[in-house]
Amino acid sequence: MKIPFEFSSDDERNKWLLYHNLKKSYVDVGLSEIDAEKKTDEMILQNSKNLFGVHGLSWSLGKISLEFFCLYYMQDIYLPKEDNAAATGQCRQLSKSNYVKVILNTIIFTEFI
Repeated sequence: MKIPFEFSSDDERNKWLLYHNLKKSYVDVGLSEIDAEKKTDEMILQNSKNLFGVHGLSWSLGKISLEFFCLYYMQDIYLPKEDNAAATGQCRQLSKSNYVKVILNTIIFTEFI
């Protein structure tokens, strides 16, 4: 997924990540682009009071999408910003075993929430 890096705020970037990853999750299960957009709009409206809070829409999407989980909940590592390690090139590269650890820790963590 190509992420436009020019956002006016972190909030705008977070909403973009949520919308596009939610839509992608619907397309991945077989919905057409148009139906996925409609369903995404519907879910955003239904959950408008809790998009990013505890047990909110982002939390639910993070449970089923490792890509979204990393891009949203670990964005200081994966998304370049003016003030983080990803932008300065100082972050370390993860090996395949690190990804397995992230997946296992995520599964274990979400089982208890």
